[in-house]
Amino acid sequence: MAVLIAAALVVGALRVMRVRRAGAWARRRARRSAPLLVLTLAPRLVPVALCLLLPAIAGLVMGARDVTWEAAWYGWPALVVWAVVAAAASAAVLAARVLHLVRERRSPAPPDATRPPAPRPTPAT
Repeated sequence: MAVLIAAALVVGALRVMRVRRAGAWARRRARRSAPLLVLTLAPRLVPVALCLLLPAIAGLVMGARDVTWEAAWYGWPALVVWAVVAAAASAAVLAARVLHLVRERRSPAPPDATRPPAPRPTPAT
């Protein structure tokens, strides 16, 4: 139980760092095509799906029994906490990245972003 609680704390801390760095992530990927961005962001939905399907997955593991959220919470509270923290943190990272991507795509590119800087004149000696 302590291991899953520690894992939930680690997952939460790592996701907070990723939410804070979402702006830099979006600046690096702002000019990529939309399908590539969707493929890049799709893995963030896995923890959300696993959390939503936790009772069904637990039912399969337990020999095709019907497991409710209450039963999962009563039987494996640390697992439920870990799944919810991971899902919420991944959803927050996904939302932050999408928000920053939309902002980056709507902002105009700097005028000299594609052109290399002009060479500096050398002083005459």
